[in-house]
Amino acid sequence: GYHLSFIFPYIHQQDEMSAFMDIFFLYPQYRGKGIGKQMFLFAEKIYRDRKVKRIRSGYRLSKPLSKLYSSLGYKEIELITEKVLP
Repeated sequence: GYHLSFIFPYIHQQDEMSAFMDIFFLYPQYRGKGIGKQMFLFAEKIYRDRKVKRIRSGYRLSKPLSKLYSSLGYKEIELITEKVLP
């Protein structure tokens, strides 16, 4: 699997670092075995080492990861919408 994220100053508090987890993918044969959770925890360690205070992420509504996210203490705080322009 793989995980892609970005670390940057938080928009509303420039003195606070933030991370955005953009892509999280785990091959189906490895799901349900705790590997995804290990990947998240590893990423969180890197964030802490880089003084990140806030982590934001999202997931496709058609493929929710809510069980994994909630088990790690993540809370839904907003819904992001998208429109594809022609």
